Amino acid sequence: MQKQFVLRFMPVLLLGVFSCTNIYFKDPVPQSAQTLSTAPDALSGVYAYIDEAESEPDPVKSLFKDCVRIEKVNDTQILISWESRLAEKDMPKLKEQMESQRSAGAISAYTLTGNFLLCTTVSTENDGRTKEQQQYVALEKEGSWYIVSQSRKPGMLLDFKAATFAEFSTAEGAADVFPEADSLEMETSALSARVKRDSYYFNFLKKDDPGWSLFCLVPDASGGWLLKTSAVGNQQNFKDNLTAYRKITPFEAVTDSKFRIAPTDAELERLLAEKDLFQTAFLRRLEP
Repeated sequence: MQKQFVLRFMPVLLLGVFSCTNIYFKDPVPQSAQTLSTAPDALSGVYAYIDEAESEPDPVKSLFKDCVRIEKVNDTQILISWESRLAEKDMPKLKEQMESQRSAGAISAYTLTGNFLLCTTVSTENDGRTKEQQQYVALEKEGSWYIVSQSRKPGMLLDFKAATFAEFSTAEGAADVFPEADSLEMETSALSARVKRDSYYFNFLKKDDPGWSLFCLVPDASGGWLLKTSAVGNQQNFKDNLTAYRKITPFEAVTDSKFRIAPTDAELERLLAEKDLFQTAFLRRLEP
């Protein structure tokens, strides 16, 4: 069966989706840090999300960057959203790849403009029949980038005054106020936001969790951020190195996949410096 060519770019679900093994904190960290009650200006911007542990083998999809947009709503709130982007300079490369897909028989036709990419995909059914399907991607021009309209989704809203952390997910249901609006579900958690030496620590406590989860943003020399979340980055490495981690600070096993810790600030720095302990990615700031 010939592999079907699919044009669908899902937003990266980075901050609210954790691995099967999670590490929780007994109390918010770091202990000696300034509590944020207002939205920081330093985080605002659009960033390419780069996970060096993953790669995109598809030559078309690899041209589109998974991005994180952080925008200040007002003095006390920031909104984090996801979107996929194509650089204007890569438009000729996209056309080349579409021609290649057509030559290979994965698509039979395509149309590429500054607003849409339309194509007719070709696949072979189990009974040997050929099936064609129409697909499209809507594009919005912003500066030197094209944004995939369908990929834009709100991810989370941080309210520093109310000390709440709201995560959004797509929900079923008709829109009442705006006919074309999509419906969302919202899960709200307690938030403890802190800053220390220009690094930001966002602790959040969900209702049924045994402790606080964490994601932190450490400034990178490139002008972006190193992102670390309190989920295990590599399951096997975690098991192999747990004895060594316990020499830094005690790890209490709540379940087989949930561990609780109460590190000092010095111990927290050592844990965050461990290469394979926490999930790690980079947020590279994009030029307009």
